[in-house]
Amino acid sequence: MKDILRARPPPHDFITEPADNQECPARCRSRGICNAELGDCFCRSGWNGTSCQVRDHWPCNHADGRGLLSRCAGECDTEVNKCYCGKGSKFPKRPMRVCYWDGVENDRPFKDPTWDNWPHAPKSHFWGQNRSYCDMDPAEPGESLFNNCRCYDGFEGKFCESPIEPFCLNQCSGHGECHHGYCKCHTGFFGVDCSRRVSSKPTQVERPRPLIYVYEMPGHFNFHMFQQRIKQEKCVLRYYSKSGRPETMWSDNLYGAEVALLESLLRSPHRTTNPDMADFFFVPVFGSCLMSRFLGPTPRHAMSSYGIFNTGYFAAMLYRRAQRYVMSRLPYWNRTKGRDHMFVMNHDEGACFAPKEIWPSIMLTHWGRITGRYPNNTHTFIVHQWTRLHHDTLENLYGGHPCYDPAKDVVLPSWRRPDHFVNSPLLDRTQRDFATEEESLFFFSGDLRFDQLNYSLGIRQQVATLVAELNTSDIVMGQGKVPDYSRALSRSRFCGVFPGNGWSGRMEDAVLHGCIPAIIQDDIHVPYESELNISEFAVRIPRAEIGTMFQRLRAIPQDEVIRMKAAVARVWPRFIFADTFRAEQAFRTRMRWTSDPSIDRIVKATEGKDDVLASLLQILYFRKISGMYDSPYTESVQSSDDRTQYPYISDRYKLAALPTR
Repeated sequence: MKDILRARPPPHDFITEPADNQECPARCRSRGICNAELGDCFCRSGWNGTSCQVRDHWPCNHADGRGLLSRCAGECDTEVNKCYCGKGSKFPKRPMRVCYWDGVENDRPFKDPTWDNWPHAPKSHFWGQNRSYCDMDPAEPGESLFNNCRCYDGFEGKFCESPIEPFCLNQCSGHGECHHGYCKCHTGFFGVDCSRRVSSKPTQVERPRPLIYVYEMPGHFNFHMFQQRIKQEKCVLRYYSKSGRPETMWSDNLYGAEVALLESLLRSPHRTTNPDMADFFFVPVFGSCLMSRFLGPTPRHAMSSYGIFNTGYFAAMLYRRAQRYVMSRLPYWNRTKGRDHMFVMNHDEGACFAPKEIWPSIMLTHWGRITGRYPNNTHTFIVHQWTRLHHDTLENLYGGHPCYDPAKDVVLPSWRRPDHFVNSPLLDRTQRDFATEEESLFFFSGDLRFDQLNYSLGIRQQVATLVAELNTSDIVMGQGKVPDYSRALSRSRFCGVFPGNGWSGRMEDAVLHGCIPAIIQDDIHVPYESELNISEFAVRIPRAEIGTMFQRLRAIPQDEVIRMKAAVARVWPRFIFADTFRAEQAFRTRMRWTSDPSIDRIVKATEGKDDVLASLLQILYFRKISGMYDSPYTESVQSSDDRTQYPYISDRYKLAALPTR
């Protein structure tokens, strides 16, 4: 399946969006989202039950006082496991995040008080004196006795006294108030991002194919993780600051694609709220965020609390519960046994640990390992090694499926925040004489880990050993990121693409800087390898030929290099989530904030071009018209004049993304 991204625009259909006006029990007691489609309450963190009537405690401290990221020396808000000064303070909601008072271990279980090297001070510096942290008015002159606690998302200042915009999905679409990751929708709106309107009558709308139905899910599958996070940058794409002027601070979230795709689909014209008309179904589960949460533990997200020291196991159970939920609430899973449903599984080893119940579905991943999953994993971090589970657990939970099936799954680029590529020359010019500006034949910079030979399957170490032996100035390979990483990429002819702990983002880094990817990872697909002719703009080198890789690269003729670099310059927008930056630009305009030059530059450079979301939708459209799934839409397209008019699928995709040969 090659060159399917060379597409005519998909057709538009007039469809009926249903009325959504179901009432919820007790209106969810103002403690959750009323899903007007089904009449279900999706409670905010800290509450449960059919009407959000049951307390669901999220404590900060473990009963034995063990070191946790949420550990609290003040008073815990058990709705969201957050620590504050508490009752008796002049400012009871002042955060006491990652700080403590000396002697707290004598007041409550609080083992190892120096865990994570948190700042601390005598108790009197927190309470009881004129300038104590929890009692001092920010308007008072002078400094507090202690001023080293940190803020939660939504506040900043030395006392966290200044409210700022917190993160929510699509910032509640302008139809709700954002409360640290949870959207409290205005009257007449509902949904995880308040984008759906309560309506008493069906409406006729025109939508482009393919149509995507996005499931509304209970909060523990997604938005609760925003509410319960301790560090503001975790599991999100962005947060905000007001230092001088409102700034969008982009998160370095390796797994941010699971959030970016959800946000984009929620606001996409391809989204339908009529599941009977849907071509595909998106199930929003934040499995990668969950796995990361166990590395910054809270009492209910601590592996030691369960006696299971494997993050993939917990994520697999979350995906399994999600599949059971969608089966129980709507009948569409059984329409194709889940084959038209999509899950994002983009942690380090992708869908290797996907529970067998969801394996027939479409896995959106960054890890394209097509070989069988057994007998080894590729991770050096012990808690991410799914093969360490008992054999019976592996078979019963996962079955024997591979990590990736190119016939149904899609390898997508990973999230890259703007400062990763904002200095790329591709943002200014798409056609350049690259050869005149090159400084290196080959460049790679990253972890090498000679002490962990399982890392990168040993490939990085093998190449680094060869580079050291050659000792040639125009072949650069270094440990860690060089200071001017972006410049080094853009001034190199070829850039190395090797695995890391599972996938790495080196393919994205190379393409986004106009560097030709030199790929060494046998039987592991890079983004779009099932859909694009990767050989147009990248070089694949078998691992067995590493010893002669640089002779091969030097032998590529100059005109071929220029042609490949021009192809990179055409395809690069498909490797970023430009839709996210366009939406942020629109949000900043709506908020009447000053423009952000880096966002504006990316939006301008990608105007009229297809990004990750557009590429995914084109892939799905191709698969739908190719008859890969059994649905009324497939049958209608196959029986239409469309197929006789365009008999060759590859000819239907005539975008300017890649040159034809």
